[in-house]
Amino acid sequence: MLNFRSYEDADFEKLCNIHDQARKQELKFANLEAAFIPFKIASKKEQLFEDYQVYVATKENKVVGFVGFI
Repeated sequence: MLNFRSYEDADFEKLCNIHDQARKQELKFANLEAAFIPFKIASKKEQLFEDYQVYVATKENKVVGFVGFI
């Protein structure tokens, strides 16, 4: 079962790993690998943590996903 909770600063590296792996796959299928921007950069550029509410999905206390919305 998935649980959701508010993002915590300690989650950042886990979110980077989740985002970067998924984004690379997405861009590969679209033949746009050169457009990849790591989450560490993209999250600052897009002001993710200033402009959005961010929640993480956990399963057995492990971060497995996240969502951000205004």
